[in-house]
Amino acid sequence: MNLKQLRYALVLYDTGSFSQAAEVLGISQPSLSQYINKIEKSLDVRLFDRSGSDIRLTDAGKIYLEAGRKILDIERQMQNKFCDLRNNEYGSVVVGISPHRCFCVGPYLVKRFKEKYPGMHLVLDERSGRDLLDSAETGCFDLCLAVLPVDEHIFSYVPVYREEAVIAVPNNTELCRKLNESAEVMENRKRPAVDIQMINGADFAILAEGMPMQIILNNVCRDYGIELNKVVECRSLEALEAMVSAGICSALIPSYLTEYKIKQSAVTCFSIKQDVPSREIVAIYPKGQYLSKPVSDLIDILKEINA
Repeated sequence: MNLKQLRYALVLYDTGSFSQAAEVLGISQPSLSQYINKIEKSLDVRLFDRSGSDIRLTDAGKIYLEAGRKILDIERQMQNKFCDLRNNEYGSVVVGISPHRCFCVGPYLVKRFKEKYPGMHLVLDERSGRDLLDSAETGCFDLCLAVLPVDEHIFSYVPVYREEAVIAVPNNTELCRKLNESAEVMENRKRPAVDIQMINGADFAILAEGMPMQIILNNVCRDYGIELNKVVECRSLEALEAMVSAGICSALIPSYLTEYKIKQSAVTCFSIKQDVPSREIVAIYPKGQYLSKPVSDLIDILKEINA
C-alpha cells in the first residue's frame, strides 16, 4: 500500500465512476482500471464491486479505504508540520464547507488568507449535510465549518461566529413599511429589531421540514401563536433568498445572507426583539489533529466574519 494507490482508490470511490475519476486524476480510463486491478491483485482481494451500473465498495474495500484515510491524514499532518518548519512559504489548507456558506464567506476567507500567506492557497471542499461531517471525521480536511451541536467525542471545535435568525422582507410590501416604522435599535442585535408578532398572517416562503432554519421558524410560530400564509416551500437557502429578492414573499434567513448575498436594494432585514435561537458556527477538526500555524490563523480570520 502506498499513498498514490490510496489516492487513486479514494478518488474512484468519491466520484463513483472510472471515467470521472480518470478525469480528476489526469490519466486515461483504461490506465486507471489497470491500476486498480493491480492494487487488487497485490492485495488478493476485490476492493470494488463493478457488477452493476454503479461502483460500490466491497467489505475489503471498506477496510482498505478506512485505513487509507487514516494514513493520508497522518501524511497530511506530517506535511503540515513540515510546512510550519518551512515558514509557511507554500502549500495549501483544505477547508470543508457547505456550498451555500462557501458562496457567501468563501471570497472573504480566500482574500484574507492570501494577504497573510501569499505563497499558499485555500482548497474550499464543498460538501453538504452528513457528508460534510463524515468527511471531517475521517480527516479529509484541515478544518471544517459546522453548526453546533457536534459530537464532542469525535471533534474538537472553536466557536468562530454566531448566525442570528432575521426576517427578510421585500421593500415593496406593506409589511416592510410597518416593520420599518416600529423597528428599534437593540443591543446584541445585528439589525433594527421588531416584535415577532408583527409577521402574523404574512406571506412567507418556508423550507423543507427538518432544515435548521425551518425548525427555528416552526418553533417561533408555535411559541408565539403565529400563523403564516405559506406561499412556497423551498429546498435550499438559495431558492428562499431568490423568492424574497424577487418581491414574492418574506422569509426567515440566517444573518450571514444579509451581509454577503441578499439584495440590499430589494430587501430589508430585521432582527427579532424576542429571544429567538441563533446558530453557533464552529471550526471543527478530529480530536488530536495537529493544527499548523496557517490553520490556526485561518480560525482567527473566521472569527472576524460579521455574520
